[in-house]
Amino acid sequence: MWVRGLTLSSFRNFKYLQTALASGVNIIHGDNAQGKTNFLEALFYCATGRSSRAANERELISFGCETAYLRAEMEREGSSRTIDVGIRNDGARTYKSLAVDRVPIRRTVDLYGLLLVVMFSPEDLRLVKAGPAERRAFMDMEICQLSPVYCHDLKQYHHALKQRNALLKELQKGEGSP
Repeated sequence: MWVRGLTLSSFRNFKYLQTALASGVNIIHGDNAQGKTNFLEALFYCATGRSSRAANERELISFGCETAYLRAEMEREGSSRTIDVGIRNDGARTYKSLAVDRVPIRRTVDLYGLLLVVMFSPEDLRLVKAGPAERRAFMDMEICQLSPVYCHDLKQYHHALKQRNALLKELQKGEGSP
């Protein structure tokens, strides 16, 4: 699999970028604050539907703009695929639209497995410094990209865990029924 091209419009510090990438190794270089990390974040966003750095999606839209657009074009096993992402902020809320091969998708998890990414950044030192929950979350994200079944099961596990914890809290307060 390789990413053939990336198009960005009003994403972070990019007003507009359209670039082709070669199969194999691509070296991204430049001075500080020129967008190297933003470029990688855009690829990560196309693969996962979420930012590797931003607390909210509004931060991804260039200052003074209301919308951002990302497109990743890739080739995998001889077939071409595209992922399109639109991010819009109306002042009160931020909306995201996703499409694969120009067909809209509703769930972010439907992106998993199309463009496989593993991203390490200085913030990821928490993987070795923090507790096991951080490492599990990282591994879960990577495995979800490889296995939709794992992703589905993990989602159901977290839902059941949340229900169990809520019940335990009710029982501790003397409420609810065992």
